[in-house]
Amino acid sequence: MENSESWKLRLLGPLGKALDHFCSCRLTEIDFDVLLEPFRTKKGPEAKENTLLWGTVVSAGITANHFISNEILDRKLRKTIADMLKLQEKNGCISAWPKKCQLQNWDVASRRNLLKALLKAYTFMGKDKAIRQCCVNMMDHFMTQVGEGKRSILHCGMVGGLDSSAILDAVVGVWQISRQERFLAFARYIASMGFSQQHNVLEALQTGLSPCELGNGNAVWLNACFQGLAELSLIDVDFSPRWRKYCKLYFDKIVSEELFLTGTGGGVSRDGSYWCKGALAQTAESCRGGNFGNSAVTSSCLNFFEACHRAVHSSSPAAWAERTLYNALLGAWEPETCSWGYLAPGPLSAECTKTYLSMEKGVDFYNFAAAEGLLQAPLLAAMPLEGNGIQLNLYEDMNIELPSGSFVKVRGNHPVSNFAQITIKSRNKFTISLRIPEYCTGVYYEDCLLKSPQNSYLTISRKWSRDETLTLKFDPKAREVAHPGKEPFTALMRGPLVLTESSAAEAPAEFLNKLQYNKRTLIDFASAGRPGNNYAPFTVWFPKQLPKYLYHYFDYD
Repeated sequence: MENSESWKLRLLGPLGKALDHFCSCRLTEIDFDVLLEPFRTKKGPEAKENTLLWGTVVSAGITANHFISNEILDRKLRKTIADMLKLQEKNGCISAWPKKCQLQNWDVASRRNLLKALLKAYTFMGKDKAIRQCCVNMMDHFMTQVGEGKRSILHCGMVGGLDSSAILDAVVGVWQISRQERFLAFARYIASMGFSQQHNVLEALQTGLSPCELGNGNAVWLNACFQGLAELSLIDVDFSPRWRKYCKLYFDKIVSEELFLTGTGGGVSRDGSYWCKGALAQTAESCRGGNFGNSAVTSSCLNFFEACHRAVHSSSPAAWAERTLYNALLGAWEPETCSWGYLAPGPLSAECTKTYLSMEKGVDFYNFAAAEGLLQAPLLAAMPLEGNGIQLNLYEDMNIELPSGSFVKVRGNHPVSNFAQITIKSRNKFTISLRIPEYCTGVYYEDCLLKSPQNSYLTISRKWSRDETLTLKFDPKAREVAHPGKEPFTALMRGPLVLTESSAAEAPAEFLNKLQYNKRTLIDFASAGRPGNNYAPFTVWFPKQLPKYLYHYFDYD
């Protein structure tokens, strides 16, 4: 995040359009004074989860405004941040809880969200010394309450240590803007405690436990803890290999055991926020009717994928992030009301429907938790390389302008089309590193085919004396995806898009021209089951022997 602060990046495809729409229809309408009220009145015990909102919404607003530049939103954000700074006490504390109730309930989680918002403001809205000092003072105060010889980080909060330990990423952020060694030491303390009262999650992970058996199995907070660990691995030179190893192991575990084909997961509880071996459960009849995955899990996955990608130097987290963004995230997006559905559909092996909540024009925590996932899209789409260069992870249409004056343009209407064309304009030596997806059939420089390893990166570093064009070509046909377990099901994907069979005779497709066969329709998961598609049921996983019509070649504009 720190290195991309002076970039100008604009997504122009489906993710960019959703981001624009959410910013103009939701973020600019927020009354930030209402979100500040619990902090002014110290009524955290009454407000509870609502104390998480200020940090969540302001973080979303800052990221959106950085990539979209909305004057109204910018003005509102600067005012609410200034108002929050005024609430800092002499001892450095900013909390919605009175002193006697601090460290309980959602106090630590709300402080984490608040700190992350201020850290984003410092990074993306100008390096304001007052904001930096506020963050330092907040963390110094927190360290007088929690740590060795004080209250254990594991005995704070609401979720057995996971929600309080998730403040790790904010601790790393405060170190990044201050370079004070005491904050690095405190971050190491949090990681060494192992995140959960039940057991040391990192040690338990090494013994082969499934994600649902780690701590209490809460997917949202486990993802947040490992996101913080990935951030710590980037700054903690002495222990970096150790932290990175745990992040890679956790990533591999959730991919193999938890994530649905669409790139999200969760279940068990009323709100579907716990790991539950969802990779197998996604086709189980027992998941019918909801309580299976939610948008907060989707968002926490994307946050972890982004941090994990930077930590482990692998294309796999970026590939899963692409799948999650175009399927789970946009699949829950309801443009008509500018909000997200909450519960994921299930079972995906039978006709299922999406669940949408009625959202007011104001603020809803889960709505903005989902939006936080959408806001990872521009951060994941392109990442800075040392010197003058970028790494491209997504290929929807976008414009990128670097501080050096270099300019990168991506065109092709991906993921609808079967190609992405990249034009580079740079006066100096410029490096571009391209993620090569499994569905990529070739990379071309002008008309020359380049050797490109799948599921890895192709890096080209050279002087670009004129507008240079690189073209990635993608397989236009559907490909079969095997079930992760021994279940007799097969799914279909086209590029990063999960395909579904809809029962609606005239269901419009969001990304793809629909395929008609015997009055049945095959469309992308994001389009299926939306209000605009009459909430029509759809199927994702098919019997092992696919009907012949599903093998038809897909013909696109």
